[in-house]
Amino acid sequence: MTKRILVIGNDLTGQDEVRNELESACTEVICVKSVQEALQVFLSREFALVILDADLSECDGYSLLEVMQTAKPIPILAVSSRRGRISESVSPPDNGMDAYSETSYCLKD
Repeated sequence: MTKRILVIGNDLTGQDEVRNELESACTEVICVKSVQEALQVFLSREFALVILDADLSECDGYSLLEVMQTAKPIPILAVSSRRGRISESVSPPDNGMDAYSETSYCLKD
């Protein structure tokens, strides 16, 4: 049985990296970059995990997280590239998030 992971974010390079690391014969990774597309895909399929960029340019990632948690109770990992963005806002138990991570990116020359 194939499990699906939904990746929501604006960074296409980051999405490709996540897909390359997680996709396998038993795991399908679906990447979307818009809130509208994310909601459409999320509501039309079953997912084992959602990875959400909390720094979406269209809207606050927490608003999307709230809608998704209300629709389906599945694990959501929210990530932010801005240090302190998530931990200073609200702690995971307060906002329905199952887990969060602050990430740093390093560009190679």
